[in-house]
Amino acid sequence: MKKQTMNILAVMLLSVMASLMASAQAPSQNLPQAPHTFKLESLRPGNGAVLSTDDGIQLPLTVGWNYVHPQNCAAYYSGGYTYLYVYSKEGPYFWTTNFQIQSLLDPACQTGNWVAFYVTNTNGTWSEAYTYTYK
Repeated sequence: MKKQTMNILAVMLLSVMASLMASAQAPSQNLPQAPHTFKLESLRPGNGAVLSTDDGIQLPLTVGWNYVHPQNCAAYYSGGYTYLYVYSKEGPYFWTTNFQIQSLLDPACQTGNWVAFYVTNTNGTWSEAYTYTYK
């Protein structure tokens, strides 16, 4: 009788433990949006930017300072260069192969604070970047 009671208690304990372990699993989470697909034809060393519509039509950028909030950033290696892409909430995306500028932009990628790019021509080439401490 004592052995049978011990077996029942062991089964009950294992059942409780199994149900607790099943309920302790992490709840399903919403996965982040898939990363942007890189367009290899637009890669060129240096600094560049693209403003395109949802149809994929590229529009000219305004020459002068362009202000954006980084939505997300991505690094891509191609042809011996590491590209840092800054995708903005406002639409255009900017890239650079310059390590010093990449280091300047990295914190803004994490915080979403304002960033300004000085675009020098309508092809999207830019020469300066400025980061802000606020959104």
